Amino acid sequence: MSNYGGIIKFRLPTGQNLAIRGSLTRNPSNLSAEAVTNTDGTVDRTFTVQGFRFAFSLASKDSEGNPVDLAALFALDKVDFVFLHDTEKMDYHFGRAILIGDPQDDGMTGELSGISGVAETFLTVAR
Repeated sequence: MSNYGGIIKFRLPTGQNLAIRGSLTRNPSNLSAEAVTNTDGTVDRTFTVQGFRFAFSLASKDSEGNPVDLAALFALDKVDFVFLHDTEKMDYHFGRAILIGDPQDDGMTGELSGISGVAETFLTVAR
């Protein structure tokens, strides 16, 4: 998985655009391979098609000290997320995504983690 920091941009269903600095872990494939053992002892694998997956962590409070509204984040349905990777000059577009996970707020570092997403489409764009 690729792991790095940058800017996360997404558009709410209301049309409002939001941008948050954070870090991203992405699964660059929508396939998962699992091992299976046949009755004769030979091994093989099966593939499962999945949505394009990603996870991100961000500051638990905004620049004004307000906590991130997790209920509002998880209420988002079929939202487009764009992750701007600053050093690689690449943009990762996850289309029609939903958020899932078990959010955790680290009181020591102020990091909010445990938020993942699954998207129907994925596109990498060089800047």
